[in-house]
Amino acid sequence: YQDAIDGWRLSTEAQVSAGQRLNVTAMQTGPTSMTVQDWVGGGFRADLPFVVADYYGYMWLSHVLIILWSYCFTTSCLAMVVGGAVGLWFWREPDAPLRGCPVCRSFARLLLYQLGTAAFGGLVVALVWFTRLLVQFLLKRLRVLSRVPLGGVLGCLLDCCLKCVERFVKFINRNTVIVAAIHGETYCYSTRTAFKLLLSNVLRVAAVSTTSLMLLFLGKLFVVASATAAAWAWIRFDPLAQSFNLKSSTPVATLIVVAVLSWVIARLFMNVYWVVIEAMLLCFFEDSENEAPLAATKRIENRMLDKKILEDDKDQRHKRGDWRRNRGDGERRAV
Repeated sequence: YQDAIDGWRLSTEAQVSAGQRLNVTAMQTGPTSMTVQDWVGGGFRADLPFVVADYYGYMWLSHVLIILWSYCFTTSCLAMVVGGAVGLWFWREPDAPLRGCPVCRSFARLLLYQLGTAAFGGLVVALVWFTRLLVQFLLKRLRVLSRVPLGGVLGCLLDCCLKCVERFVKFINRNTVIVAAIHGETYCYSTRTAFKLLLSNVLRVAAVSTTSLMLLFLGKLFVVASATAAAWAWIRFDPLAQSFNLKSSTPVATLIVVAVLSWVIARLFMNVYWVVIEAMLLCFFEDSENEAPLAATKRIENRMLDKKILEDDKDQRHKRGDWRRNRGDGERRAV
């Protein structure tokens, strides 16, 4: 600690000699008049050329940004691990066995080669998210806008637009990191590839997303209902509680806590299924454009056409063009 104090003193003296504004008195009396424990406990702030309390607001903002970045980085890493495992399963040789553990191989590839991609994608999402939260905070502080005609409406519109941008960026980033995990490309190249695949298969993406979200929501409700019912049965018919004449004084609060926790756990597990669905869709979209698609792609495409749920966007455009031409021929015949 004494070496650290001496180094700090020498640096401050060098800054003073360079003509910077410092608290020279505090510098001369600070480190020499305090113990090592006091200096480590916060006494070094007396030697700083600024007041730390004046920068608490900026520190809070930086901490919020770092927390958001950490959360987005973690979710990007999880999406890359799951997407990479799906890619290893989908793009293997026809009728070839699956080698090793796909999840472990995908996780190792993430640690060795793709942490920068996940960090950059998390930073992009975190900046957009942080901007929306900052705008919301400023709108709440500027209460004068509520007195201005249409001020509140403009604030709501701005918040709504930023929310839409945030959802779009999260959606594109999740698909980007999945493509990057499958092919091992850079973030920008993966963004362009994912956007092109999604844009050329808009109807398929909309249909699968709607159906998948509905099924996953029903799965969450089933998990919550099952866990809550099991907790109620345990509280109501617990043989141990009946033996010792023990009764819960707050059964409703207990059931509410069980329902909330089961919803959080169900959401975490269902998000894994959602990433698997998106990764499968991206692999299917990319392979369907090849001249010799895999057997799995052919089976999926045949089933889609049989069910008439996810017809090809090109077929849809051809059908609309044929319908317009037939309608025009009928109108000319009528004339």
